[in-house]
Amino acid sequence: MEDNEINREFACELLRSHDIQVDEAVNGEEAVSMVRQRHYDAVLMDIQMPVLDGLQATVKIRALAQAEGDQRYAAMPIIAMTAHAMARDVEKSLEAGMNDHVTKPIDPDRLFKALATWIPLTADGGQGQEAAQIYEIADYPEDLQTLTSLDIVQGIRRIGGNPDAYRKQLYRFKEHYPDAVAEIRGLINAGELRQAEERCHALKGVSGNLGATDLFEAAAGVDIVLKQNQIPPAEHLLHMEGFLRKVIAQIQALQTAADSRTPGPDQPQAPVANAEIAADLHKLSQLLESDLGAAEAMLEQLQLSMAGHEYLPLLEDIAKKIDRFAIDEALTQLGELVQKL
Repeated sequence: MEDNEINREFACELLRSHDIQVDEAVNGEEAVSMVRQRHYDAVLMDIQMPVLDGLQATVKIRALAQAEGDQRYAAMPIIAMTAHAMARDVEKSLEAGMNDHVTKPIDPDRLFKALATWIPLTADGGQGQEAAQIYEIADYPEDLQTLTSLDIVQGIRRIGGNPDAYRKQLYRFKEHYPDAVAEIRGLINAGELRQAEERCHALKGVSGNLGATDLFEAAAGVDIVLKQNQIPPAEHLLHMEGFLRKVIAQIQALQTAADSRTPGPDQPQAPVANAEIAADLHKLSQLLESDLGAAEAMLEQLQLSMAGHEYLPLLEDIAKKIDRFAIDEALTQLGELVQKL
């Protein structure tokens, strides 16, 4: 249960890459509702979430054991997955009824070790064959190797070893966080230190998962000061902003280079029959209701096959809704697009 879409995608991709089925909740209230509707082997619970935070959600889940007379609510393992790493934070998690505590950015070995403690996994601890291999930067696509301000080896490892999934999260980061430090500075100047800390906390978590080590460390330093309800020194914000700009610039260069390799609408390309596109759109609709990981792969395939198509903008709009997890809206538009073909 994780409210930040990039961090959520990292966790889900990592788990799905090891054949673990995952459902996603975007806030604590939704997490409690989902647990009541379905039996889960375990819950990975973020601490800092809207509506209900992870501690409050855990307390509510544990209370259901007595309220509804069902001991599965008391026995179900709940593992905190959070950037909070202080000893007192661990104590709070345990006091709320959690069983274990895993820190972010995600360490795959630590995560699967924690899961294996509480639920049955595969013979290798759920880590798969690739966990035993040691990867180097040269093992990954050449365009990603240009990202000198990111540790792509660790970033890709945290997302299940999938370079394409990692690249997608880089683009998402560029879209949602280019002005994050300016936003934090503005909130500080307005006296909104709590909101500034929340934004800094989000930046820290995402940059850590991406492998933006310098940015992560700078954000962590500012986050500590804001958590104490104090104003961080201006030079610390400038320091963090410099790292952010470097990361964003390199991701932009990566995306520009990728776009230049994609055939434009005026370039010759093999046409794809509308009937074939409609069949793939129907398959995408089915996957959105059963397997979001496979749905994203199908969506990327459709975007390539529809390059230059008159209805590509409609598909891109659907992709944005899927990216925001507005699945019902995306399904409605998919139906409308199929009718147009």
